[in-house]
Amino acid sequence: RPWDKLIMSSGIYRYGPRWIASVPEGNQVDVLEKLHEKRRILWYKESRESVVTVMNTVGTDERFIAVNGKGEASNTRDIMSQKLASHIPLCIHPDPRSAFVLGWGSGSTAGTASLYPLEKLQCAEIEPAMFEARQWFSGINFDVDKTPILQMTFNDGRNALLVSPVRF
Repeated sequence: RPWDKLIMSSGIYRYGPRWIASVPEGNQVDVLEKLHEKRRILWYKESRESVVTVMNTVGTDERFIAVNGKGEASNTRDIMSQKLASHIPLCIHPDPRSAFVLGWGSGSTAGTASLYPLEKLQCAEIEPAMFEARQWFSGINFDVDKTPILQMTFNDGRNALLVSPVRF
């Protein structure tokens, strides 16, 4: 491939203006050099719906998964919201037997749901490559993919709910 995978999957269309503002005037080329100094691609896949990348911030334990360059989940910054997306509804429900998670991301929302005594946990993810990257986040998704209650559906979430006989 003639292109630089790191630059092409970095989300420069979204994060670039902030990065450019962080360097002295006239040194905008330094932005790309800094990107190469600060980020590493751990996993990259051009899949049926998008380009999915797992990246690391050099010198930290931070890992994040991006779709077409836009960060979707991480093991640091947004972990609490990922977990609360399961904890809140499952704590409020008096007797949860099944749960539906829309989108895999890092798997931490589904993994958190698996901590409850559910009989069935269904997750719908439109992009199979998101699920393929799950091993990079096993510490926060509790390896839920190895539990018998998880049923993955690679489909649009709305369609998955429409065809499911289960009510969540």
